[in-house]
Amino acid sequence: MAPSEDRTRDGLTWLAVAGIAIAVAGALALARFGEAPSAGGADTAG
Repeated sequence: MAPSEDRTRDGLTWLAVAGIAIAVAGALALARFGEAPSAGGADTAG
């Protein structure tokens, strides 16, 4: 199998990097704040 020759267009590398950074930030935010609500409807911690 030949290696893939996919790459960004000249001058658009910054856009690819920004897109990956936004995707990672979104995944981290979802992991941190994307909890399902508790069954009781109120936070019982603390």
